[in-house]
Amino acid sequence: MLKFALVLLTAAGSVLPQEIPAQELDKVVLKSGRVLVGQVVSDGSSFVALNDRELGAIDVPRTAVRAVLAGGRSPDPFAPEPQEDPGEAPETYVRWVPSRDGDDGGLETATSRWFDPATETAIFLVGVVHIADPAYYRELQKVLDAQDLVLFEGVGKGEASDEELASLDVMMRMQLAMRGATGLGFQKDHVDYAREWWVNSDVDYSELRAALRERSASLPTDHPVVARLLKTALSLADGSDARRSIRLQHRLKALMGPGLAQADAILQRPAFAGMRGAVIEHRNGAVMADLERTLAGGPRGRWIGIFYGAGHLPDFAARFTTRGLRYDGAGWHRAWRMPAREPDERFDRRTLDGQLRAEEGALSGARISLHLARVASEEKYGFHDEDRHDGASVITLAVELFAAFDGRLDEPRSGVPVRSIGADLLGTDGTRRAAAVAVAEQLLGGDGPALAKQRARSLAVGMRSLEEPAVIVRTLRAIAARDVRGVRRATSDALAGLLFVARDESGGRHGFTTGTGDGGARIDSGFCDTGDGDALVWSLRVQAADDGAAPSAADVAALRERVLALVRSPRGR
Repeated sequence: MLKFALVLLTAAGSVLPQEIPAQELDKVVLKSGRVLVGQVVSDGSSFVALNDRELGAIDVPRTAVRAVLAGGRSPDPFAPEPQEDPGEAPETYVRWVPSRDGDDGGLETATSRWFDPATETAIFLVGVVHIADPAYYRELQKVLDAQDLVLFEGVGKGEASDEELASLDVMMRMQLAMRGATGLGFQKDHVDYAREWWVNSDVDYSELRAALRERSASLPTDHPVVARLLKTALSLADGSDARRSIRLQHRLKALMGPGLAQADAILQRPAFAGMRGAVIEHRNGAVMADLERTLAGGPRGRWIGIFYGAGHLPDFAARFTTRGLRYDGAGWHRAWRMPAREPDERFDRRTLDGQLRAEEGALSGARISLHLARVASEEKYGFHDEDRHDGASVITLAVELFAAFDGRLDEPRSGVPVRSIGADLLGTDGTRRAAAVAVAEQLLGGDGPALAKQRARSLAVGMRSLEEPAVIVRTLRAIAARDVRGVRRATSDALAGLLFVARDESGGRHGFTTGTGDGGARIDSGFCDTGDGDALVWSLRVQAADDGAAPSAADVAALRERVLALVRSPRGR
């Protein structure tokens, strides 16, 4: 009831085009069972923007949605009703699809649907790989947000070190080693675990160690066969060239992906029986115990998701079959997209490197740090991008502020509307920005646990530092795409509008924020359209040499325009 009240509060009058035939209208099925009918404007990570035929323009929280049916049609197997002919259950939950005949391929994982007749409960086995394209995690998030309960993987429950956790999962260890070289994102940076109905259903690290000892088994990464595979992955992932070239990233993924897809088959070998019994079967047993308690004590008719590494799911499926659950279908998700032809290098790295080195010399030995990224293609470029962009963290602060006051941007705080505080944060007046930073930090830190919880779910939280260029660029990309996690589309539009400056011949420059960082460094961050349908985001930092003059805002603005001109050039595009 409370969730649907939120939907009603966002209604803003009917704007549904009358010419859309009734049979082509979209349907948004809520967890409550109610079906909204109209035209979906955007299906974002946090809200579905819908022009409802009765309620008008509304934002429906994604966590209240069971399914979105485009044109009223069912996206099996994730529709409210299962498909009539589910076919055969998958034997593996991770596979490699070669690129051929002009069609993309890549690494895929499966989600299967099961039904418990005794409790009328739908149970979804959601497999995952630990590094993948961000779009893959957004797709899985929607499947998981449709559940009433999610039992997720989290061995150690916060008690084990990263090294200990990585040693338990061969695929995770290899993928983490390859993350930078492949240009892929990490699961915990892109999946939002801050849901009240998500439960860590795993064993602690000491229990797992005991299970290994009982079976006289070693950790996966201690096995000689796995150690050789891991060594190969680490050597391939170690080259700095791969970290900067989407062509080399493509080749590395093509080399390693088929091997990762064979993880299930490798674990089935007799030599891995003890390890499989502890790392897979023992942990899965703990999840099954949690599931049995949930089915016995909970209401009927729920949706329950089990969110685990794809290698765990064949064992779960076998247990489900033994228990008498009915298989109701499966769907596949593309984790690594592999184009049929090798991707073009849209950033001319050699030219950019040379230009920036020359710029450093022209600015009396100043240090230039630049991070560029495309919004749609997700191609990246970095130059000294290990430097922290402290002055640009106001962007992430603005996102946190707007996420915390989503739907209340015109509510006065400290005598002015929240929207105005955001405008000063993202403006170019240093004095007003400093005052806005103080007010925003006070609001975000002093308004009680409810606000702190909202802040924790905003886009930038969960990363190592809000000042890392990758975090700032990721935030800007979400603003440019009008899909900021945790906020309505109107709030994402408001953030983009605050950054908007002016249009130009390239299709429109959507603004930037400038400021001063530590040691007098000048910061310039923003996003723009480059006229090719793929927006560009950047964060640029210029730090004067110890004996050089501090860079001026005009110098940095001119440098930004020269860099963007290079990117817009035919070679750069």
